[in-house]
This record gives sequence, C-alpha cells and structure tokens, in this order.
Amino acid sequence: AEVLLVEDSPDNQYIIEAILSREGATVNIASDGIEGVEKALSLKPDLVLMDIQMPKMDGYTALKHLRSLKFSKPIIALSAH
Repeated sequence: AEVLLVEDSPDNQYIIEAILSREGATVNIASDGIEGVEKALSLKPDLVLMDIQMPKMDGYTALKHLRSLKFSKPIIALSAH
C-alpha cells in the first residue's frame, strides 16, 4: 500500500515510517499541510495519515481542501498530543 504521512515532527516521521515500512507499505512524507495537499493530489496514495497541528496549514484545513478537490481516499487524523 502507498501511504502519505503528513507530519511536521522529524521524530514522528521516523517512527511512523519505520513501522509502516516494516509492514510492507511504501511511505511518502510531507512536512506540512500545504505540501501534504500537493503530494496527495499528485501521488494519489491509498491512505493519508494527517497530523492535526502543523505549520503553514493544519490538518483540518488540509482535509477540507482535499475533500473540496474530490480527493476520496481515506484520511486518518493523527495527533502526538
């Protein structure tokens, strides 16, 4: 499965990517909501894991933007808090 991880924390990126890769997923990473929207639309991953609190564009806004552009793949919210 292709997964897009939208997460601003390098530590969380490393841990989540390691776990998902070990289970056979191909993981692409975006570090903020704007980059996440761009990569979701261009890569068309099977699943998006979206952090809620990020710089430039938060996860709620990124989700709304993706849905308004008819991105219909599953998006799961993440929070380290």
